[in-house]
Amino acid sequence: MLVLGAAADDLYSLEDHAGAIEQARRLIADYPDAERETLRGAWLTIAHASFDSEGFEEAESAYLRVTELSSPEDDAVTDNLAAAIYKQGELARAADDPRGAAVHFQRIAAVAPDSSIRPMAEYDAAASLISLEDWGAAAEVLAAFRVDHPDHTLQRDVTRQMAHVLRSDGDLSRAAIEYERVADEAESAEERADALGVAADLHEEAGELRRSLDILTTLVTEYTDPLERLVVTRFKMAEIHGKLEEASERREALRHVVALDADAGPERTPLVRGLAAKAALELVEPAFRRYASIDLDQPFDRSLARKQRTLEAVVSDFESLVDYGVGEVTAAATFYIAEAYGEFGRALVESERPADLSPADRLDYDDMLEEQAFPFEERTISLHEKNLELARTGIANAWIERSLARLAFASPGRYAKQEASTGPLESLDAYVYRAPARAIASNPTPPADPPEAETKPETAASTAPEVLAESTEDATTRESDTSELPADALRSSPPAAIDASSVDDPGTPAGEARGNES
Repeated sequence: MLVLGAAADDLYSLEDHAGAIEQARRLIADYPDAERETLRGAWLTIAHASFDSEGFEEAESAYLRVTELSSPEDDAVTDNLAAAIYKQGELARAADDPRGAAVHFQRIAAVAPDSSIRPMAEYDAAASLISLEDWGAAAEVLAAFRVDHPDHTLQRDVTRQMAHVLRSDGDLSRAAIEYERVADEAESAEERADALGVAADLHEEAGELRRSLDILTTLVTEYTDPLERLVVTRFKMAEIHGKLEEASERREALRHVVALDADAGPERTPLVRGLAAKAALELVEPAFRRYASIDLDQPFDRSLARKQRTLEAVVSDFESLVDYGVGEVTAAATFYIAEAYGEFGRALVESERPADLSPADRLDYDDMLEEQAFPFEERTISLHEKNLELARTGIANAWIERSLARLAFASPGRYAKQEASTGPLESLDAYVYRAPARAIASNPTPPADPPEAETKPETAASTAPEVLAESTEDATTRESDTSELPADALRSSPPAAIDASSVDDPGTPAGEARGNES
């Protein structure tokens, strides 16, 4: 017996693993009633030799026999047993069997629960299950790790993995909470900001808008750099306020975006400029609706003066949007300015008539209003045609389609056929009957997900805007005849309407003087 034991030890020291295993097994077979320590030593030799020769299953069996013959405090044997199982998991993983690898890694908890290897094995089990996209099983393993090893250095990684797993599994609310935890455990400000941004997005996607807003508020409070992230966050806040039907809060968030862009200086990126342009457009749009609501009633001169002042202000507001150099917003501004002129002509035709007109005087009065409205209708057509010129540069968006729809209504002989086609750009040359004196130059990229084309202007909204660099210039200005009514007209006749060409359209020389971002 002693000879066999010594032979096994010598062969193992000489790295003759097969010989050592053979001699140790002979000892166990020939002397089954040997002392406990003798049998333990033989099994330990078999275990070590098997492990060293990569016979990990045999090593596991041998280490199990060793543990039966050892005291519970023998941590070394426990770790060796766990290592033998872990190696089987590694072999399965290398053989492209992640499911088998996960099974081996998880067995350690049952076979060697006190092993120092156990936490790493369970983490690797989760990683194997993640590679299989078995999100539910991976989440269970990670959750157990969090409970069983609360102070382990892998806890931060477990949090990130749990966030990824829950997000991939579609459990957005729980995933958002995990990303908040990632932010709390982050070691850098950048990592924390990124995690909070993801958490806010997931809460929003899960319909938890208030929670998303709270996180975004934290972001804009704690992180003012870089400017681009700050602007994007403010714009997201505006979008969420819109979903919550909080109009004043939405406008306030949009004003922040515009102000941040105005003060951006060298930090002004195309994304910052694009979001600011969209924010400015939405902030200006209510002015058009207020202007359109002004009717020309009696006393005519007073309401006409108010309508004229408001028109000038509205055109100026929308004209300022051209400075952003964003194609979609330039098209929107052109559309609104065209509609503003058209609205003025409509208001003239539909204005309240004096109550004491005779039938003959009423006809004269109506004819005079029609004459004064005509230049505004012509101006409207001219400006909508400018949007088609913008389209010829390669830009396609819903505002250009709306301009085409307006032209189809105003000049059906020229544009109705195209308006009924599959799109405004397919045969545009057939409908742009004359080129403007000065073309609109651009370096376009079509915006993503434009708003649906409608017959009434609405806000152009976008979560992931494309920034377009534009340069707009004026088309030929049509002069209008807005002479006053004859001196012998009725006492309540309207004074001269404003000249339809007296207010700049987008890209006039004044607009050029302001400069255009590219």
